Amino acid sequence: MESAINANAVTVTFSEVTEAIEDANVVVKDGEGNVVETKPMLLAEGTTQADFEFVTPFPVDHKFTGVWTVNNEKYNFDAINQLADIVDAAVTTPNQIKLQTALDAAGITYADELRIADYLGALQAEGATASLEAVQKAITKVDEDAAKEETNEAAVKAVVDAKTQAQLLKALTDSFDVVNPEWIVAYDAAIDFAAESDPTLESVESIQAAINGVNLDEVTPKVTAANMSLDSEKVAEARTFVTKWIPADEEDAAVPAKELVLDGLNLEDALIAVNNAKTNSALKSALTNLDTLENSLLEKYKDVVGFDKIDEFDIKTVEDANLTAYRDAIKDAEVGAKNQRKDIQKIVSDENIAAVGSAQTKVLEDLNAVTTKTAAADIVALLEKSQKLHEQTNKVNSAYAEAYKTALISAEDLDATEINTLIGTVNDAQDAANGLVDTKEELVSALAEANKTTGAKFKTITLEKSIEVDNATIKLTSGVTIEGNNHTLYVGGSDAGATTAEGIEVTAGSKDVVIKDLKVVGTHGDNLIEIYGSATLDNITTIGGKKVGIYVNNDGANTITVNFKDITTASNGWDAGVGIVSQQIGSKVIANFTGVNSFGEPVAVYTDDFIEYKGQYEINGLEKFEKKVIGNQYKWLTGNPAKTPAE
Repeated sequence: MESAINANAVTVTFSEVTEAIEDANVVVKDGEGNVVETKPMLLAEGTTQADFEFVTPFPVDHKFTGVWTVNNEKYNFDAINQLADIVDAAVTTPNQIKLQTALDAAGITYADELRIADYLGALQAEGATASLEAVQKAITKVDEDAAKEETNEAAVKAVVDAKTQAQLLKALTDSFDVVNPEWIVAYDAAIDFAAESDPTLESVESIQAAINGVNLDEVTPKVTAANMSLDSEKVAEARTFVTKWIPADEEDAAVPAKELVLDGLNLEDALIAVNNAKTNSALKSALTNLDTLENSLLEKYKDVVGFDKIDEFDIKTVEDANLTAYRDAIKDAEVGAKNQRKDIQKIVSDENIAAVGSAQTKVLEDLNAVTTKTAAADIVALLEKSQKLHEQTNKVNSAYAEAYKTALISAEDLDATEINTLIGTVNDAQDAANGLVDTKEELVSALAEANKTTGAKFKTITLEKSIEVDNATIKLTSGVTIEGNNHTLYVGGSDAGATTAEGIEVTAGSKDVVIKDLKVVGTHGDNLIEIYGSATLDNITTIGGKKVGIYVNNDGANTITVNFKDITTASNGWDAGVGIVSQQIGSKVIANFTGVNSFGEPVAVYTDDFIEYKGQYEINGLEKFEKKVIGNQYKWLTGNPAKTPAE
């Protein structure tokens, strides 16, 4: 609680009232302990300050004295009055005589009444008279500065009056920092030189600067000898000299000279640890420490002008497999070739290159030495190692290990490029033999093989990437599967006519044809997928057909069944995803829809003109779509309002 007292009331500040208090009051006592009555008042919720009026107000010019209390908390009118007198004497008047009287009355201590003018000047500074404590602090500062000046004058006088080096050493040792008796001759010369240059510079600061300069001259050769020496004793000696004889850095120093030198010696210790490592684990630890220390110092001194900011060593370049080679190279190197961070980095990089070259040579030798007895797993491992070492582009397929083996046995003295070519050649041949395709030409060739009625090497064709087939028709016969592998088949060309399929065609009479995990995007003038036989379409997307995405056409006197699962269509020109026609009496189409089917057009599925085409239909799984007869067609509508379905 805080309070203030005037002639009419006492103002009290307190913690926020959480619940209203009726007839709240305080107990006020004057300097003699007598109760001064105040009027009770209501404190509303949320109140933090209140003025409690005196029952009997004091005269306006009443001078309050003594130590009053408000609810037992002291309010010192004497101190307030004393501070007011000091402010009046120091700031308002100002008057040295009144100030000394006011200081004495307030109990402010001072060392010399002859400094009263200095005291008065100090109290005129901002904040110096904020309180009696602030006044005492300002007065004490004047006395301390005066005492320091006297001490400094005496210290300088002792140095100036010294007639012998012994007297000079005593004068320096008594009053100055980092004085080494062994360097007294140099101190004597440095101080005389400074005085001869400018006698007015004879001060504590100039003498200390002369001492610091001599110390720096003595310490620098020790540091120079230690740096890049890889000598622990020299580093220890330099560190001792720096620690003992170089003054501590100023807190606000732009360049922390002493700390910078010591950190440089720490780096030298880190390099010594690298040089002295006797085991691989010790070397790895030393290299890690070197990198960590370097990075921390680069961050620490990033704004210091003149510090080497280049990150010269990177632990990420260290290969554990090459640690022995690093140790041997470091051991054999001259001191001048391993005493800097960049030297260690060069050794690491050179040995990495040498190790790669050796490994490259060895893996080629092993591949050229493959025989019928070499295990398939070893063939794959060697080829994968060769790929990594030589950055070869053709990927190794472990399923083709025996084919690689056969090719390697047949070849002689292969270099890295020839090994890469061998991998690619085997991959192409094996892919072709297994129906894996990644070009139009491979797809056409694979179709010719898969569509054979007898003796086909494979029935499943797998796309390894998206393929553009231009105007080539992808014909599928019984038992053939196209595994799209979630790639895209781009079909194009011109409109060949209503009776000629373009894009993908399931031929008439075909059974058990499967098309799965494929997106078909078209630019030609026809349907994207045309189905004349029985087939299953699984996870198929058709986009951009000039007619419909998928068209089922039974033009024979038989029944074909087409299973649709997870079908997606969009942007097809006839505003319909799937079209179905059963052309003649005796023909029938069964269409089964399962999974999640999404149609971007207004019509999901339609059947063609049932007056012109007299076949039968069985459409299952479209219950969520609205079925309507529009014209002479059955149409299952998506509810997409973008376009009106054609009548």
